[in-house]
Amino acid sequence: MANVYKRGRIWWVRFQINGAEIRQSAHTTSKAKASRFLGDLQEEHGRLARGGRPKRSFDEAMARFINEYMPGLKPSSAYRYMGSIRALEKHFGGAELGAIGKGMLAEYVSSRKGKVSDTTIRRDIACLGSMLTCAVEWDWLEANPVKSFGKRSLKESPHRTRFLTDVEYKKLLESAGDLRPIIIVAVETGLRLGEILNLRRQDVDLERAELHVREGKTGQRTVPMSKAASAQMSAQPRHMISPLVFWHGEGKALRVDAISSKFAALVKKAGIKDFRFHDLRHTFATWAIQKRGLDLYRVQKILGHKGSQMTQRYAHLQTDDLRGAGTKTGTPPRDFSK
Repeated sequence: MANVYKRGRIWWVRFQINGAEIRQSAHTTSKAKASRFLGDLQEEHGRLARGGRPKRSFDEAMARFINEYMPGLKPSSAYRYMGSIRALEKHFGGAELGAIGKGMLAEYVSSRKGKVSDTTIRRDIACLGSMLTCAVEWDWLEANPVKSFGKRSLKESPHRTRFLTDVEYKKLLESAGDLRPIIIVAVETGLRLGEILNLRRQDVDLERAELHVREGKTGQRTVPMSKAASAQMSAQPRHMISPLVFWHGEGKALRVDAISSKFAALVKKAGIKDFRFHDLRHTFATWAIQKRGLDLYRVQKILGHKGSQMTQRYAHLQTDDLRGAGTKTGTPPRDFSK
């Protein structure tokens, strides 16, 4: 026997399965919703009785993914994942995990097309894929549908090689304010913003003019420092609160998103078009090849690229030099950091 009944204003459901009576609140004041809840609950208990797994929702998986998986990510990766999760929740929130298939994935892509870049959609799908892989490991899902989902309609964005000219660099430093040391270190070493903000005093070897990157995107590496970078490192005041080289004046660690936003405002103020903080890394690589004569292999090792594919975007610079175009190889860069 199965029925719905009221306790106060809330409807409850009751039914029997395998000789056991199940009573549960439907958490609704609507009899129609309570009846639907009863049907769903009976179906789920029947499936469990036959050896099936309980239904799990996207929201449950999302909460467990955030609490258990994301704390192990690097701060920059966790920040990017949270942006994807917010977008995914709007589309998949309330859905059963088992209902997420190629159809729903295709609908998500269509809903985002034209609003954000294909690269952003790819990142969202990758985040969902990580979440569903965890769900499979938790035995909440049979298989991960993202693995078989085709992403041919999502074009890879062309690799950026935007870099500063000497004039733009001078204009940027003139308006840089308290970002000046970080900008100079980025241009002189090729470090990512997160890597710069994670630098500790013990990572800086002024005697050997080297920086030790502990938590790089591709692992640890040692990066040479120019005189300009060494000068900025030695000029940073020591803090009793933190071993970090770059530390907030109010006793807080500097955040990647906060510095990125501040840098965007600085670029706009300086009148520099289409330039992001990460492009300072491209500036280092370009100048290293054009002005210092470094080969692609050395640039690859300094930047921390796993393979040569990422570094090949700068290969044309060497070709240009051979043809006599651009700055003559070996010419030292102009130093606007003094």
